[in-house]
Amino acid sequence: MYRKPVIVTEFSVDYRWIEIPGFTDTPYWALDKNGIGLHESLWSSALSGTSISAMSWWWDVQIEKYSLFYHFKAFSTFLKGVDLVKSGLKEVSVIVKEASTERGEIASIILYSTTGWVSTT
Repeated sequence: MYRKPVIVTEFSVDYRWIEIPGFTDTPYWALDKNGIGLHESLWSSALSGTSISAMSWWWDVQIEKYSLFYHFKAFSTFLKGVDLVKSGLKEVSVIVKEASTERGEIASIILYSTTGWVSTT
């Protein structure tokens, strides 16, 4: 509509920090030892037309702690072979019929792509 660049600045799979007064549960980022949230945010930001990839809040306590840097390597390798401007990527429409979890909290939406990558979560 406005034909302006879009930037997804910061993201997190959970906003809660362990030391928040009254918070006694485990935040999602501490449970995500495989970096599923990181993977999804990197790829979704780049393939949705943003001019940079999303940036995580949890470099020290998640990405570094669990050695999740391999997500950036795979992402970088893919981008070296793709011209996102000239690639002809098309928008897709998504209809969410039902989104619920046991505790009624956040959940991933799994998209089965025609390019071969499928989320296993």
